[in-house]
Amino acid sequence: MDNNGEVSMTHSGVLHDKEGKAFVCVRFERKNEKGSIDEVEMRVPGGKVLKNAGFTEDEVHQIVAYLKENEEEIKKKAKEISSILHIFS
Repeated sequence: MDNNGEVSMTHSGVLHDKEGKAFVCVRFERKNEKGSIDEVEMRVPGGKVLKNAGFTEDEVHQIVAYLKENEEEIKKKAKEISSILHIFS
């Protein structure tokens, strides 16, 4: 992540909350003009914001829309990660 303003997305495997409901943590990061990192972390499904440092409200709304549009693909990839992790446990 060397380019200022370029946003990268990473996500977890499938996680479970206290009630046993499955979710995925999705994180967006970018380097800002000051050289530090802006980050927003959200939960799929639902688009709940878990952490935000540096993204505007409008940007967060755009990210929520992106997550809703791509939710099934994100969950599919998270399941693949979880399957691989089970091999090593």
